[in-house]
Amino acid sequence: MIQSALTATGTISAQCTNGDAFVIALNGGVSGSVAARTMQRTGGTDTVGYQLYLDAAHSTIWGDGTAGTSTATGTGSGVSQSLTVYGRVPVQTTPVPGTYNDTITATITF
Repeated sequence: MIQSALTATGTISAQCTNGDAFVIALNGGVSGSVAARTMQRTGGTDTVGYQLYLDAAHSTIWGDGTAGTSTATGTGSGVSQSLTVYGRVPVQTTPVPGTYNDTITATITF
């Protein structure tokens, strides 16, 4: 069993024209669900649940605005801006040993 939550951070960078509003949405990856993301074991079908958040408290799910998720919003400054992505793997049954990954697509609308 994964007995305590595992956390990590990453960044998404975007450069938009000064003064232009933008929205960044993240898709559901391999699971197809922004509300219940999973990583899949390389060479297998086993999965590990995880979630991506807009905040360090892991309370606001970063998705596409559906299924209770939110998107990141901002205003362009003309230079590259970085937004932090907060990841969390919750307590769950121990997965089959292996390498697990997912590919998330970020869509930036401005």
